[in-house]
Amino acid sequence: MAKILFVDDEEELLDFMRSYFGELGHEVITAVYGHEGVKLILQERPDIAIVDAHLKDSLSGIAVIQQVHAQAPEQKIIFCTGSNDSDMDAKAIRSGALLCLHKPTDLSQLEKAIFSAIEKKN
Repeated sequence: MAKILFVDDEEELLDFMRSYFGELGHEVITAVYGHEGVKLILQERPDIAIVDAHLKDSLSGIAVIQQVHAQAPEQKIIFCTGSNDSDMDAKAIRSGALLCLHKPTDLSQLEKAIFSAIEKKN
């Protein structure tokens, strides 16, 4: 199964994702801080990282993507945001995100996006 890392400031959401994807047999790692997310992504090398726009420290989701892709350009990342800011979406894609999802995201849509991204060749 896949190793999935979620970086989000909503701890209840992280708990749910850990439980949901864990019950499907996946290894789930979580972080609420951007700096922690960068460190975990680079150390753990998950099959996919899902990074929210807003985190619990000064590092934004886009900054996380930029830092990770500067060191590991092959890392697959999905950017999530509650905003409908097309400029932010474009910046996330330019920074290295595979795609952008907008919250609230349907769980089946998220699951499909995650597994489609994992299967995608670098």
